[in-house]
Amino acid sequence: MTTREFGKVTSNQLYLYALVLYILLNYTILGVQWNYPFSILKNAAQIILTYFIPFLLCVRFMLGFIKKRTWHQLITVLIISCTLYSSSVIHSNALAYTAAFILLAPGIDYDEIVRASYKAAFFSVALLILATIIGAVNDNQIRFTYATGVLYGHTMGTSHPNNFAAYVMTTLFLWLYMNRKRKSPAKLICVDIIVGVIVFILTASRTSSIVILAFAVIYLLYEVMKKVNAERLINLLKLAIVAVFAVSIYLMNSMGQVGSNGILADLTFATRFSSAYNIYQQYGIQPFGSDIEFVSSVVSAQTGKSSVILDSAYLNLLLYRGYIVTVLFAIAVVLLFRKIGKQREYILMIIAALFVVDGLMEQNVFMIYCNFTLMACFSGLESID
Repeated sequence: MTTREFGKVTSNQLYLYALVLYILLNYTILGVQWNYPFSILKNAAQIILTYFIPFLLCVRFMLGFIKKRTWHQLITVLIISCTLYSSSVIHSNALAYTAAFILLAPGIDYDEIVRASYKAAFFSVALLILATIIGAVNDNQIRFTYATGVLYGHTMGTSHPNNFAAYVMTTLFLWLYMNRKRKSPAKLICVDIIVGVIVFILTASRTSSIVILAFAVIYLLYEVMKKVNAERLINLLKLAIVAVFAVSIYLMNSMGQVGSNGILADLTFATRFSSAYNIYQQYGIQPFGSDIEFVSSVVSAQTGKSSVILDSAYLNLLLYRGYIVTVLFAIAVVLLFRKIGKQREYILMIIAALFVVDGLMEQNVFMIYCNFTLMACFSGLESID
C-alpha cells in the first residue's frame, strides 16, 4: 500500500465516495419523511453521516499529510477546526462538511466531482419522485400566500417544497455544466426554462424557480454579448456578488425600522429579514455563533409558538454560525470567482453567481450538497496525495 492508496482504493476515490454518500443521505433520508418500514433508515443514515463519512475524509487527508506537510494542509486543519468548534456551539455540522469537501478537493479533476455529484443528485430526485408516486413518503402540501394569490406546493417527502425545488435546481445546474460543450445554447436554455416552469408548478417555490429561469436570461445575454464584449456582463455578475452580502445586512436592519420600504421588503422576502432582526436583537453577533432555537412557520402554526426562522444564507452565517466562519466563507467565494474567472469558465461563473443570489433567501449557497461550484476553489490544483 502506497501513501496514495487505502487498500486498493485511491484517496481521490475515498473523497468521491464520501461526497456521493453525503449527497444521497441529505437528499433521500435526512429530512425526508419516509413511511414505515423505510423510516428506520434514518438512524443508519445518521451513523454514516456522523462516523463513516468523516472517517473517509480523514483517511484522505492523512494520506496526504503522511507524504508531505504543506501550507494547504496546515490551513485545512485550522479552518476545519474553526468550523467544527462553531458546529459544537450551534449543534450543526453542515459548514464543517462544506469546509472539508472544499479543502480536500485538490488533486481531483473538477469534472469528476461534477459527474459524481450529478449521478447522486439525479438518482436522489428520481427516488423522491418515485417514492411520492407509490406513497412511500409523506407528500404534504404547503400553502403559499403571494400577492398574486394562494398556491400550494408539494413537499415530495421533504420537510418543505423549497427543499425539493433546491434539489432539482442543483441537479439541473449540474446537467447544464456537464453539457456546456455538448449541447447548443438553445437546447440548454430550453431545458432550463422547461424545468423552471415544472418546479414552480410542482413546488410553488419562487426562489428556485426564479433562479433557474434567471440562468436562461443571463446565459442568453452572455451568448449575445460575447460576440461583442462579454466581460461587461461578467463584471456585473461580480458586482452583484459583492452587493448581495451588503443587501442582506441592510434589509435585516431596515426591518427594525418603521416605514413603507421595510414593510414592502418584508412582504416580498417572506419575513426572513424581520425575523433575522429579532434574532440579532436577542443574540447579537458572536465569533462562533449562537445556539438559536428555530421555529418554522409550519411548527409555529401547529404549536402557536412565535416563528423563528433564519433562511437567508448570509444572515444565517453571521448570526447563527458566527462572524469568523462568515469571513472564511466570504474568502472562499472570492477565491472561487478569481479562479473560474482566470479559467474563463463563464457557465460555471453564472451558476456560482446564481447560487450567491439564491443565498439572499435560502441556505443552499453554503450547503455543499447543493452548491457544487464551491468545490472548484481548489480542485485541479496540486494533489494533496
